[in-house]
Amino acid sequence: MNILRISGIMLASIVLIVIMVRNLLASALKPSPTSVYIKILMNHLQLIVITSSFDFEWPSSIVSFFETVAPIATASDNLISFD
Repeated sequence: MNILRISGIMLASIVLIVIMVRNLLASALKPSPTSVYIKILMNHLQLIVITSSFDFEWPSSIVSFFETVAPIATASDNLISFD
């Protein structure tokens, strides 16, 4: 019983990996413009967060902007990579 369950899980894992690799290769050959724009936007937001970590005397309006953008920019770290 356990051998059947383990072999079923392994077979499902192999099928899932094959599907993911095929999708990755297909998207690498023909990238969509939307994914490129999302990558650019996420990189821009991450640069804003990095800039906010510098120990400068930022004006209060800039500090509030940094605090507003920080949750959005750090959320991209938790997502699956777009590559």
